[in-house]
Amino acid sequence: MYSLFFCLLEEGNEKWPYFLHNFKDEKIASGIQFAGSDDSGCIIGILATLAYPSLEGYLQRSKQTEAKVGLSAVYTAQKIYFAINQTYADSLSNLDVQLETGGSSRYSITLTGSSSSFTATAKGNLDDDAVLDIWTIDQNKTLQNTVSDITSE
Repeated sequence: MYSLFFCLLEEGNEKWPYFLHNFKDEKIASGIQFAGSDDSGCIIGILATLAYPSLEGYLQRSKQTEAKVGLSAVYTAQKIYFAINQTYADSLSNLDVQLETGGSSRYSITLTGSSSSFTATAKGNLDDDAVLDIWTIDQNKTLQNTVSDITSE
């Protein structure tokens, strides 16, 4: 952001405030040339400003991996439980599965099951708004993002 600010000021050197004009072409103690002394700082500032929204979306989608991994683990545990008991578990406590819990966990996973089907649901808030990110998986391994916290901003 600062590079963009200095770049915009660069157009009229006579209008620069006295302290900026005096240091415009001098080196700063760290060895980096003062912003506005060439166009490269301006270009980098503009590119960084344009790239930030894409980065934010990528980071949000990467957080959804926790839900996908957790639900896949529940699916696998349910298939093992079904092979042994000829029915699906109706509670996570009946399954031999370790899910991420505590302060680092973004999602909470719940389970409903019957003799012939189950649905596991992961709910989490990715960006501290009112909308929850909701994922489900069923006995057919149908993984769905029923409500996306990313697209509902």
